[in-house]
Amino acid sequence: MITNEGSEHHHKKFMPIDTLAISKRLQASGVSRKQADTQAEIWNEIVNSNIATKHDLDNFQLAVKNDIDNFQLTIQNDMENFKIVVKNDMARIEEKIENSNLSIRESTLLSIEKIKTDMLRWVIPIVIGQVSVFVLLAKFLGIH
Repeated sequence: MITNEGSEHHHKKFMPIDTLAISKRLQASGVSRKQADTQAEIWNEIVNSNIATKHDLDNFQLAVKNDIDNFQLTIQNDMENFKIVVKNDMARIEEKIENSNLSIRESTLLSIEKIKTDMLRWVIPIVIGQVSVFVLLAKFLGIH
């Protein structure tokens, strides 16, 4: 009793199973006719419910291709967003480095000015003192 009744999908194909032969073999081994027929029908349903048709495989292939395409788009978008984030981060880092360099330059110039001021504060009195010593020494030695 080979059938393809109860087909959910008009593309669904069934693998022919000789349910009559299965039933007769089960009956020959001592199984009642009702049980043998039921088991044969169950095997028919199990086998045919798990068979993929070309249409099923084509649909699956299309779904997988769409998933892969969507995944590739997602990856590309993520990479573009990552590039933008990295570019912005690099710009901020470069700005911070430039600001640090300016700060270091300003600090160095201020330090140099302070050193110049301190040196002038000490050098001028020393030079005046040395000139005074030379003038006194010249007077003492009689050099005009």
